[in-house]
Amino acid sequence: ADDAARPGAVLTFDKSPNYLLNPKIPPVLAALAPKLKLLVALRNPTSRAYSHLQHECRNGRLRRDASGVVYRSTCAAGRKSCAGTTKLDYPCAPEAFESLVTARLAARDQTEEDWRCAWAKGDGDGDSNVLPRGFYDCQLRAWLRAFPRRQLLALVFEEFVASRDATLKAVQSVETFLGLPPYDYASARVRAVERLYAAVPSRGGAYSPMLPKTKATL
Repeated sequence: ADDAARPGAVLTFDKSPNYLLNPKIPPVLAALAPKLKLLVALRNPTSRAYSHLQHECRNGRLRRDASGVVYRSTCAAGRKSCAGTTKLDYPCAPEAFESLVTARLAARDQTEEDWRCAWAKGDGDGDSNVLPRGFYDCQLRAWLRAFPRRQLLALVFEEFVASRDATLKAVQSVETFLGLPPYDYASARVRAVERLYAAVPSRGGAYSPMLPKTKATL
């Protein structure tokens, strides 16, 4: 990114929601590209967890066992038996999220030191996804050990989607961070792309809001 303003320079971007939570990735990238610039978008962890639950529900990975507990499972993919469980239909009711939160928190020993970060590393049962992905402090530690703080820009999802102006402000902060020349976002081309995206139906769908008691727990 140091050479971004050089004529003919090409910047390579790569993105994945899986980079942030894998502590093995930062030291590898730091060894390969020590001047790498890092962008991370963080969403309110409670809202993110509920949205993630609905994502898992839409993809058929939420099940209810015989005792009524809701959990995330990959049994439908043939990795384990689905016997004695029922797949939840999309959209999942907010009570399903309450069941998952209650069961998963009860299963953790919260008296252990750094129990949140240990949970975020995963334990092989698929539980490291819905709730612990919101433990951003745990995930960012490995990145800030491998890279200087000045090479990381964090954006807050709720802020940059609040309005078009907020989105443009966030984009401009990314341009500045990467050393890119400012782009004309008032151009007819950009407006045409915005109209195109506005016409595309959202895949997210609609679902009921989270229960207040679940939000209070989280």
